[in-house]
Amino acid sequence: MKILDFETIRGMKISEQTIYDWCNDVWLFKDGCILPAKIKMWESTSGRYITMPCVIPQLDIAGVKFISRNVDDANGVPARNSHIYLQKRSELGLLAVEDGMWITNMRTAAIAAHSVIEYSKSDAKTLGLMGLGLIAWTFMKFLGNICLKNYTIKLLRYKD
Repeated sequence: MKILDFETIRGMKISEQTIYDWCNDVWLFKDGCILPAKIKMWESTSGRYITMPCVIPQLDIAGVKFISRNVDDANGVPARNSHIYLQKRSELGLLAVEDGMWITNMRTAAIAAHSVIEYSKSDAKTLGLMGLGLIAWTFMKFLGNICLKNYTIKLLRYKD
């Protein structure tokens, strides 16, 4: 079993094009995936826990993503955490336990870029972005490295 933390995954320097291609590949056989509903558990007002199971028969993979968000973190800082547990469907035992934050951010941005590239009108010239968080920044990185089209970006206020 491999344990892949945030720094290890980031240190692999996986290109935006590779991540985009992976997302595109999975998009093509998404109908064969088994994606039960998320299971959400709330712990009063201090936190939430979400499990997201998935089976991808085409890749012989089963896994679950576990997300926690603790409002009352021990250090007083709101904390969100995510881990992914993977195993082959044809074998027993875990293949890997992975940090889920880096993967989630990159996948979310890649799919957003994929949607713009594949589904926007051919004459679209403007994109609206809500917020300037990590996902928006990563999305722009994907779009800039993969899309050959120039857009005017309109930033929309989110939160404060």
